[in-house]
Amino acid sequence: MAGIAASADQGRGISPVTRRQLAAVFLVNAIGYLCVATILVDRGYRRQLAARTGVNAYGYRGVARVGKTSGERRLVVVGGSFAFGSGLQYADTIPALMSGPLGRQPQPVHVANLSEPGAGAGTFVRALNDYAYLLPDVILIVDGYDPPSGLPPGGGRRASAVFRDIGYLPALPSGLVSPAAVSTDVDPLFDDSRHEDPGGCAGLFAERCDAMAAAVEWGLARKTAVVVVTPPAVSRRQAAEQRALLTALAGRFGSDDRLHHVNLQVPGALEDGLSGARRITREAAESCARQLVAEVLTILNGR
Repeated sequence: MAGIAASADQGRGISPVTRRQLAAVFLVNAIGYLCVATILVDRGYRRQLAARTGVNAYGYRGVARVGKTSGERRLVVVGGSFAFGSGLQYADTIPALMSGPLGRQPQPVHVANLSEPGAGAGTFVRALNDYAYLLPDVILIVDGYDPPSGLPPGGGRRASAVFRDIGYLPALPSGLVSPAAVSTDVDPLFDDSRHEDPGGCAGLFAERCDAMAAAVEWGLARKTAVVVVTPPAVSRRQAAEQRALLTALAGRFGSDDRLHHVNLQVPGALEDGLSGARRITREAAESCARQLVAEVLTILNGR
């Protein structure tokens, strides 16, 4: 029977080997067409996503930039929900509000917001490593409200294998780039109803302080100006954490004049958002942006 089948195949002029080759060619072509179609759809959705959330093809908020031109100055912001601007439209977030006045300088300063909603201080060094190619002149490290071990919803941009491999963030799995509707969740350690002594950076706040210090060290090691930003405190315990953090950083990096601090204490900065979470108000965001723009220009113009 096998001989009869082989004879029949030969009679039709097609051998089993050729059939497999044709099938392989067909499969390769089909995969190629599927990839092209996926890229075209992704690019279309990417434009919509960038307009709505400000998240570009490289996974951060702001105009996508790679190679740095001569004379170009760059500001990088790293943080969690507060720095990302959770609960606000993209244009109303602090880094976006900074982009206008900084970009209008005689020597423009371009802003890249690497922050992700829900990201704790433990993710900051990883984010800075992912975007080291931006070669920032100033880094804003924002000590926000998220727990230091907090992660973005769905794992954030690093949940994408494509991003981890080549630094491009596909738009189609939209859960990777959360919309501005996400609000700020406050670290339970900041709850004033807790009775235990937090113990500062040697106690309950050790994880947060260590993570912030690691991010500061990352920038200073690259001879970059670093600004530690403390947001409006939501409780006495958070205010105590902020004081402990600054004391710890001064003890470790106090002799380095590239380290700066901005304390964003704006009354009524947070309001209730979705599901009882908190978000910064537009008015507070504008006030914070003005303070940070002034600090960044003082640093850059004094260099």
